[in-house]
This record gives sequence, C-alpha cells and structure tokens, in this order.
Amino acid sequence: MTTIQHQNTEMSSFLYHTSPGNPLFIIPHGGPHSSGVVDFTWSLGVRLALGYNVLIPNFRGSTGYGSKNLEALLKNVGTMDVEDCLESIELAKHYVDTNYVISFGGSHGGFLSAHLASTGVPKLSIVVNGVTDISSMSLVTDITDWCYAEVFNEDPAFPPSEAHIAGMYRASPIARAGNINIPVLIVTGGSDKRVPPHSSMELYRVLKGRGVDVKLLWYDNDGHGLLSKSTAYDFIANQFIWVEEKMKGSS
Repeated sequence: MTTIQHQNTEMSSFLYHTSPGNPLFIIPHGGPHSSGVVDFTWSLGVRLALGYNVLIPNFRGSTGYGSKNLEALLKNVGTMDVEDCLESIELAKHYVDTNYVISFGGSHGGFLSAHLASTGVPKLSIVVNGVTDISSMSLVTDITDWCYAEVFNEDPAFPPSEAHIAGMYRASPIARAGNINIPVLIVTGGSDKRVPPHSSMELYRVLKGRGVDVKLLWYDNDGHGLLSKSTAYDFIANQFIWVEEKMKGSS
C-alpha cells in the first residue's frame, strides 16, 4: 500500500497495488464528510485477489484534514470533489497504469462515480445507490438538509425556489449525463430512504435513451446499505462478472 500526497491540496489518497499493469479501481467514499482510510474489508480483499489495483481517494470535504478542508466542499459539491478524485488518478500514474480505470462508489461515492463517468477518464463506472439528481431527491429523501447544505450551505427551504432547483441540478451527475459514453452498472436498493431508488432510475433512463451501454441491478427489499447477505453475495458476483465481460469486450 502506498500513501499518495496530493500536490494541490493537503489531501492524501491510498493506493493498494497488485501489479502495475492491471486495471485500477477508484473507490471514493460516501458522506461526503467521512474519509477513505487504510483498512481491510472483504470487498477490498476480493478486488486484490482478482488482481485489481485499488485507489481510495480523499477529497476536500473528507474528515481528518482539518475544518478548513472539511468545509471547503460546501457550495462546491460536484466540482471540487470531482477535481480531487481526478488528481488522485493522475498521481497514481507514478505507481500503476491508469489507462483502464473503473470508478466505483456508493451514495456520495456513487455521485462521484457517475460524475467521473462523464469526464472520459474511467473506462467503466459502477454507481451504487448514488445521488444522480439532487434536485429531484431533495423533498423525498430523509436528509433534505444535506441537499441544501452541500449545494448552498443553507438550511432547507419549503418549498424550494427555482434557483434552488437549478443549483441542485447543476451540481448533479444527471446534468452531465450527456457526456457519459462508457458502460455503466447502476445498483440500487428498492427500499432506500436515503437516496430513493428513483435516483438510479433517472440515470438509467437517460443513459438507456441515449443508447449508452447500461445495466441496472435492483434489490427490492434492501435499503441504502444493501446489507442483506443474499444481496451482498449477488452484487459482488455480478459486479465482477460485468466488469470482466466489459473488459473482454473492449480488448
């Protein structure tokens, strides 16, 4: 494992590398006010056992880097965090081949994975219970305050103004979905109250309508964490089946 110090900020990211030439997973954390840490999980173990390199980025807004960096993301969500993830990929080039990047994330990590998909940097994107349109989610999520805090650093307004709706939309991956031209796997829990499943359906509908290669895994009885054992096993298996199929198809 290598710690990568960002050049433009005080942030750092963590790179688990198996073989320099193997594909690279970038897995931004959720929150966004949590952090990517050095630890061992069974999903990380599976990725490493399959030979993937894994990049765990921290971005401005992550915890552990002081209040200035934590609060910097407020009003800058969807731009600053995306830029920091892209910088971490650029810096990872010193250690591994970054020609085949796979973005993966859940919740706010899914938000970032979808944003990264529109940049042209990843070759594949996996979006798990991801926020795709803050504006359409703001009144039906159980964290309405999150939507206003991240985009405007304000308390919620009831009802939202036209400016609120427009600002939340502009910060969202759905606003840039016209630039997504890579295969995308969307995963959602049908009982998710944090990021309601219509968020996944919106991105799926847009990509399907544009003729983009997109697949949806829907787990009807699971919530935000996809915590049931049957779902966990099904998702981990189908995730890597999908990745391997797409990599073979592009070779």
